[in-house]
Amino acid sequence: ETYNPNIREVLRRTARIIADEYDYLRRQRARDWNRVVTPGDDCFVFNLTEWQKLHISTQRSLLRQAVRRLRRELRDIDWVHIENALEVANARPAGSQATLPAGLALFKSYDSFTVGEAEPLPDWPLLHVERLRLTIPGVTAIPGTGWQVVADITSRSELAESELRDPDPWHVVMDLDASGSELYLRRRKAGDRFQPLGMSGHAKTVAEFMIAEKIPQHVRNRLPIVVNADDQIVWLAGWRLDERVRITETTTRVLRLRFVRVR
Repeated sequence: ETYNPNIREVLRRTARIIADEYDYLRRQRARDWNRVVTPGDDCFVFNLTEWQKLHISTQRSLLRQAVRRLRRELRDIDWVHIENALEVANARPAGSQATLPAGLALFKSYDSFTVGEAEPLPDWPLLHVERLRLTIPGVTAIPGTGWQVVADITSRSELAESELRDPDPWHVVMDLDASGSELYLRRRKAGDRFQPLGMSGHAKTVAEFMIAEKIPQHVRNRLPIVVNADDQIVWLAGWRLDERVRITETTTRVLRLRFVRVR
């Protein structure tokens, strides 16, 4: 007080200002968290578009918050872990990963990244078996999932035009005489090729197509592919029909396939 007789009041004012600024930052972090982060099953999913709008200081804070929420017993989060995770989130391509403490990791996808023990699988009818014959007509349960494939046959004259433009990616109609009735679900194989509908019969590898469509890397080997008795692809389920089995003016019989969530 010899230097400044009002030192106590100055310190009190400074403490109030610091407390107010800390409260503002805490509230702002909470708003940023709610805008950017979606909770999953034992993980947090970050929207990359919103994430990239944040200041790097806020990015660090949200990463630390995600780790703390998943590992509440963890007392110290190493600086190196957070910096490596920032590098992956901000500069590495989709499919990259960063190690985080206590068994956690950051998994980067095309439009998001996930912090958790493992990258979550989307709610799609993914295959956990190598090959499965479809019952046509009839219902085929997909083992290990809550999905089934419903197949039925109709005539072209009875097919509603709206079905040709159905936005449901897990529903398709095709020319039965072109596809055949002996169809199978299987996973992709090295060198797989097909003729995606809308590409005027030009062939493309399944690998190239999946990359172009930004199908998450960790599900590509489990995505169901419908093939005929000759192992020719007729439908990359959820994405694109093969040009050779499309409905045309000469189609008389139509095969309808639908993936249905039953539980």
